[in-house]
Amino acid sequence: MLRDAELAGYQVPDLRKLYDRRFIVRQEKGRDSAEIDPFTDEEREQIIDWFWENRRHYHGFVFFRFWTGTRPSEGIGLRWVDVDLTARRIRIRRSRVSRHDGAPKTGKSKRDVVIHEELTSVLRAHKPALANSDDFVFTTTSGAAIEESTFVRREWVPALRSLSIRQRPFYNTRHSYISSLLAAGAKPLFVCRQTGTGLEMIERHYGDARFSADQLDRLLSATQRDGRAEAP
Repeated sequence: MLRDAELAGYQVPDLRKLYDRRFIVRQEKGRDSAEIDPFTDEEREQIIDWFWENRRHYHGFVFFRFWTGTRPSEGIGLRWVDVDLTARRIRIRRSRVSRHDGAPKTGKSKRDVVIHEELTSVLRAHKPALANSDDFVFTTTSGAAIEESTFVRREWVPALRSLSIRQRPFYNTRHSYISSLLAAGAKPLFVCRQTGTGLEMIERHYGDARFSADQLDRLLSATQRDGRAEAP
């Protein structure tokens, strides 16, 4: 509107008069910086199994998200040309939001994701026999590209309700993957490279997200055993 007004010959001497600062709220810098609320290992397996048994068409998509830590837009925009099952790597070079392809969120989001053996098997089974390189890896039941909001409303929320699992955004599968890697002892730098996020973000938000009291007991118990073994 300001551009059109200027073209019409109008000027605004003081732009600050056009808005009231009380109604200007700073937006989140990104969902990675929101509260970290991952699914537990048990919840993850329940969700994956539920999709296999009830909505098998989307099983590969949900499995992929839980075990790559990709953002929803990265998984939705993935094409078979970006998938190398022999080398077990996924090239993240695009994202898809509101039916439009674009670049990933940031420069560091362009990355190669190493995938584990079970996910490789899931993707092999998921891949159509006559898949073209430009075909979307994950689609709706009609073969169209997935829309995140529609998927969440029609598939994700009903799944969590059916399992009586506390509602959390589909995005939180990313939190779960990052937390699982860290809990398993993966180095933060590797986690950054896998997920396309910054080291500072990992250290600030994910460092203790999935370290349970039982894990602490096992860690300290092992340390105590090692100490006793070394004692004279």
